[in-house]
Amino acid sequence: MKDYIRVLLGANYYFHYLYMIWGVNTIKMKGINVRGRLRKRRIKVHSYNDLLCHSLAIRDKKNKKNVCHIIGSGASLNKTKEVIGENDFIIGNNFAGLCPLDYDLYFVEFGGYDVQEVSEKHLKIVKKNVLKHTDAIYFKNLWEKKNDGEFIVDKWIGYALPIFDYVVPCISKKRLDQTLRFCLKKNSKWMPQFISTVVTGIFVAYHLGFEKIVVHGVDFGGKYFYDSDDFTGDINLRPDYNKIKGLSTDNYSNSRNGSSSPHSTAVSEIGMKSVLGVISDILKEKSIYLYSAGESSESSKLLPVWK
Repeated sequence: MKDYIRVLLGANYYFHYLYMIWGVNTIKMKGINVRGRLRKRRIKVHSYNDLLCHSLAIRDKKNKKNVCHIIGSGASLNKTKEVIGENDFIIGNNFAGLCPLDYDLYFVEFGGYDVQEVSEKHLKIVKKNVLKHTDAIYFKNLWEKKNDGEFIVDKWIGYALPIFDYVVPCISKKRLDQTLRFCLKKNSKWMPQFISTVVTGIFVAYHLGFEKIVVHGVDFGGKYFYDSDDFTGDINLRPDYNKIKGLSTDNYSNSRNGSSSPHSTAVSEIGMKSVLGVISDILKEKSIYLYSAGESSESSKLLPVWK
């Protein structure tokens, strides 16, 4: 029966639209519940429009150009970071801050006692490498089970701004174009998400009006940039895979042992390889161009290389 329902939802545009709305509303309800708990502590949960206005103000203040770089965690970042211009806009997240760049917008998403070690590492990275460049640091995925409102208030408020967001579900590759177009429709209150934070960054860059968007570290496998031999950042802020709970060590593998396995978002039925091709085509229709940061990244086989 479940397989039959999946086929039905995937075969019909309107049925799949209803499926997306159901998934989005389910997460919205969770987000509203979290907002209620944070309100008791007089903490505001910010809208997507707040984030966009905040980011545009930073773009104007720093005189940033019409190029946006989105930082992923693949090893190719250690080489491609050199193509980032002084006046380019940069979006990062989580451990990306181990690469000391002039970040303009930054996301974190780990804030609970079950993921305390990860969260504390991210907080140290934000304090050391990110805050000196921007105050547009947003805490997303408040609704996830791993996150705890009290933990976020105690540890993160003052450093990151909570934001409303939702993840849009997609039942099959047939409906990928429909799903991505849904995400690209601006919602003033809720930030759209799909597959990974890099894709979220593409949505944000589009809504901010950038015409050229460059993705870094989207390698579909191999090492994290901070586990590679050419990493020159602070090794003390890297995750300790032997101690940290709540961090997927099969993504890019536990790469310090030298092994290489595909990233989970690359091997899934609706993975990054499919997403990059489809969203690139959609953006081209709007005269917006998506690039791979360099030939050292596997994404260069799917996207034109930024030069």
